[in-house]
Amino acid sequence: MNRAEDIIICADDARALSAMLDRPVEQAAAIVAETFGGAEIVAAARMPADVVRLNAPVEYREVESGAKRCVTLVAPADADPALKRVSVFSPVGRALFGRAVGSFTEAKLPNGQTLELEILHVGPVEEPARADAAV
Repeated sequence: MNRAEDIIICADDARALSAMLDRPVEQAAAIVAETFGGAEIVAAARMPADVVRLNAPVEYREVESGAKRCVTLVAPADADPALKRVSVFSPVGRALFGRAVGSFTEAKLPNGQTLELEILHVGPVEEPARADAAV
């Protein structure tokens, strides 16, 4: 269900992710590839509007319960559950990031459970991802 070929990442987000990891580009690229698979990286001008990005609100549904949630994926240092700002490296963040509206994906939780999620809507980017974003 979480197929790497289904993931599209904006080049700006890819640079921000590398900076968040505070590693040389080669090491950061390896970590991002391991985390998000063989994602296709595209220029911001070519990025589809319906794909989950950093700093863009996303509405999703937990398939089993039917519960709908709206969160914004952010750098780990900016995560704040009370404000519905979720780390892109969290289980839900990893499951949603780079996937399009209509996609079904799975979030593997630390307690061993798996949540099946359906992406319902992606809003516009609230602010571009910063390459200097901290972890």
